[in-house]
Amino acid sequence: MDNNKGAGFVFGILIGALVGAAVAILLTPHNGEETRNFIKEKIEEGKSKAFEIAGDLKGDMEDIVEEGKRVFNEKKEKLMETISKHAKES
Repeated sequence: MDNNKGAGFVFGILIGALVGAAVAILLTPHNGEETRNFIKEKIEEGKSKAFEIAGDLKGDMEDIVEEGKRVFNEKKEKLMETISKHAKES
């Protein structure tokens, strides 16, 4: 699964959770104070989860960038060796 599909999947799950929470709120027989507290709790849970996912994505991106740098440096070294080899032959 590529990164765009993965991010879309996570976004879809979050939207589904929000819609489910909204339906649950509308269909429960709580008074206003209880409902407001419930909404506040769910918002805090959502924020925490979003920050957790963002942190995971940041870590994944840092790993990808480091791997890209490593591969780039390997290719650069091979290219420099090839250029040096051909320069000596000429």
